[in-house]
Amino acid sequence: MKKNSVRWTLIAALSVAASMSSAAATPPTVDKIYSSTWDHGRIHFQPGATQGYDQFHLSLALDDYELSDGTTWESGAGGYSNLYAAGPTSIEVHGDSIAYRFAQPANGELLYHYTSFMFGDQVAGGNIGTPSDLVVTAKLGGTTATISGYVKVLANDPLWFGDRFRYYSAPVGSSVFFQQTYTLSDTVFDRELFQRAFWYSGSGVIDFTQVASAVPEPRTYALFLGGLLVVGATVRRSRDGKA
Repeated sequence: MKKNSVRWTLIAALSVAASMSSAAATPPTVDKIYSSTWDHGRIHFQPGATQGYDQFHLSLALDDYELSDGTTWESGAGGYSNLYAAGPTSIEVHGDSIAYRFAQPANGELLYHYTSFMFGDQVAGGNIGTPSDLVVTAKLGGTTATISGYVKVLANDPLWFGDRFRYYSAPVGSSVFFQQTYTLSDTVFDRELFQRAFWYSGSGVIDFTQVASAVPEPRTYALFLGGLLVVGATVRRSRDGKA
């Protein structure tokens, strides 16, 4: 009896040790990526200017990566491309709010191309896309605006980095929370904003821990509503026939 008790105690201890060893060996994943306007500075927008000053930054410079083990790493060597636009494709005013709509990127939804950081022996990278138009909303006459919604993980390929690679905390194909805030320095948000020069700053986050549940695409909604109309018409005809 005593031998069996010792045996089970030993097995339990080995099991706990093995699970702890496995947990310790599991590499952390990227929970969040933080962004800003070039080290939290300001950007100048000027219509018709050269050297990129006529482009509004829809995706900001990547700053820090927050990992699942609680550590934070600065964005280092590697490449990514930002998304820019000379101005919105449409502007809508509803009461005291204003919305600037920027068309979906023409390069296959791409918002960030190979987000990358290298710090010591850790590397991360992947592609992030927007499945729809980007809409910047603000209070009419205010100085702060936001983009808020979900973006899609398009790729998360370790390439040649092997064990050094740190995956996102959400798998490829997931829709994860995305938000950016813009602040104007010398003007306000109104219909004529992109017709004049202004200074702005911004910050944002891509949160791979906030994954959206399956949400139908707009075209799916259209088909769904169309189906309801068809069903409604069929039921109405059936009732009329009975009458």
